Amino acid sequence: MIPGQIVACWIFLIAFVSGFSVKQAHVAFKGAIKKKPVAFTEPISPEFQKLSKLIVLDAIEDGLEVNFAIESTSLPERAILFLGSQELALDTHYLPQIKGRGQDQSYSFKVAAKEIPSALIYQATQKGESLVASLLLSSERAIDNIFIDLFDLKLGFDKPESLELPKRLGALPEIKHIFNAPPKTAPTVVAQFFSLLVATVSVGLVACWFTTGSVNFEGFPKGCPGGQFLAMMVSIVAMEYVFIKYYLGTSIFGTLWSALYVGLPGLWIGSKFLSNLK
Repeated sequence: MIPGQIVACWIFLIAFVSGFSVKQAHVAFKGAIKKKPVAFTEPISPEFQKLSKLIVLDAIEDGLEVNFAIESTSLPERAILFLGSQELALDTHYLPQIKGRGQDQSYSFKVAAKEIPSALIYQATQKGESLVASLLLSSERAIDNIFIDLFDLKLGFDKPESLELPKRLGALPEIKHIFNAPPKTAPTVVAQFFSLLVATVSVGLVACWFTTGSVNFEGFPKGCPGGQFLAMMVSIVAMEYVFIKYYLGTSIFGTLWSALYVGLPGLWIGSKFLSNLK
């Protein structure tokens, strides 16, 4: 390997292994009341500890800027500032304005209080929760990517009267289930009485038929094979049973298969029986 290629490889490895060199990081305020910028005394790195000082916006017209510069051979591919509520597990994000060229660029995230999502404003003003500002600096080739909490933000103004918590984040109205009343049926005693009455009338009707001679076996074909007759009657009863099961909930496909198994033998036996009648 020639010396130039070795130097290029070493430069690439340094850019790959080293993290992002963040400098001059501070928070600047925008508003009617001038405030001194708050500087980050600790270097921005994966081990950064969140500022102990609370950042406050006193009016809804106020805003802030998170500014820093990056001096590195490998600039981050993603730079995002998050502002969110840990209680709601809800956040919003801001993209930076980047100035400069080459390996020295400045990043500026602008946060206006009136542009913060209404859910976060409601949570911060009504519930008194401090919003957490987090910073993401990452690149696919970098090892020491940065995702840290920068500071807590307090909104020191009252909630606007027209601002309400979005319904999707609040409790929904209670769903009251109204169950249908059970179907009304006749009392058991009445049902048994009518069943017994129908059975009595049916038996009496059959007995009357036999007594009056309306039903007799004199017209029954002579020389009829009893086995074939019995088999045909069983096939008819079986087919009726298949249709009863269908009306009780059996699927149409199951009914067709059962009808095929019962119908074909019954058709063959019935034809044999009828052909033997004299």
